[in-house]
Amino acid sequence: MQLFLLALLLAVQTPTSAQSGQTPRLAFVVGKANQPAMQPSFERFSYDAATRFASRFAIVGVPMPGSERPQSVNPALCNSLGIVGFLVPIRHWHTTSTAVTATVRLIVFDCAGDRFFDGSGEFMEPRSEAAIPQEQIESAATGATDVVFAKFSQFVNSHQVQWSRFLATGSE
Repeated sequence: MQLFLLALLLAVQTPTSAQSGQTPRLAFVVGKANQPAMQPSFERFSYDAATRFASRFAIVGVPMPGSERPQSVNPALCNSLGIVGFLVPIRHWHTTSTAVTATVRLIVFDCAGDRFFDGSGEFMEPRSEAAIPQEQIESAATGATDVVFAKFSQFVNSHQVQWSRFLATGSE
């Protein structure tokens, strides 16, 4: 999936730094759906994933300027946004006559552009003829998001020093 960036505002606060004792801030990046008709659904998924991530991992989400691309991040961009890094939630799905499968990928990278975490989770549920496909896609994506969040929690638990440093300084 191509990543064309849109700003996704989850919380509006004056920029602060983790060094000052404030809650760390990550910019959430929303990609562009491959099919334009799916963009609203993809944005709902991204908002849900980002909101759940912010709540679960005690960070604040901030908007990502649409003109910026994660591949060109640098410490100056992070300083100007008052953030310590970026989070990119990505969703793919597949339906058949018997099943709906969603795969969610979560990428967290620091202000130097280095990936801190890049993991995915998959969730499948039986296809229900009583439900419209979009409902099942969103349900499966929620399940896959839970799976990848569990993987991230395990990763953070085994890399607590690096995660603390990441949240404090914006780099590993």
